[in-house]
Amino acid sequence: MIKKKNVTEIENKRMLTTTEAETYTGLGKGLCRKWCESIGAVRKIGTRVLFDKFVIDAVMDQMAKDTQAQVTE
Repeated sequence: MIKKKNVTEIENKRMLTTTEAETYTGLGKGLCRKWCESIGAVRKIGTRVLFDKFVIDAVMDQMAKDTQAQVTE
């Protein structure tokens, strides 16, 4: 069984592994990868594939603002 990291450990990192990105976003492996690719958060360093937490945070913040704006309309 794969042990998932605690979210507090992830908070201090900029680049996340696949497992960390899944834990951070709450999405499954396939959907997390597709979503991160669509928002431009995937970074390939050599053969490693990492996910930029700053990009993920920015998109999530924008999604929250858009949702809040729809509610107030």
